[in-house]
Amino acid sequence: MRIKELKLCCDFKRDESYTPNKISIRAGTGFHDLREVQVVELDEPDGSFAQVSPVLIFLSPGWVVIDLTTKASDGTGNVKILRAHVVQIAILSSHQNGRDTHVRQ
Repeated sequence: MRIKELKLCCDFKRDESYTPNKISIRAGTGFHDLREVQVVELDEPDGSFAQVSPVLIFLSPGWVVIDLTTKASDGTGNVKILRAHVVQIAILSSHQNGRDTHVRQ
């Protein structure tokens, strides 16, 4: 399956210390060969629109879009889309050193 982007609903104003701070996106053909494709750090996401980095965009209300495409290394400027059967979203840390986390559907 091809995956272009990943959307998560995170809102610091609602969840405070439960809001994810550092997220690792891992992908592979199964759980045995997962590799880290992206590490994203969120700084108090509040849902306002902002381009934070080339791979991270905040949308309203509280949606965070993580771009999983990469530029081809052959110099043509083509975009490579992530291909995987399994995607793992790992919450590495939460704001204010929280122990639990909230990611909404």
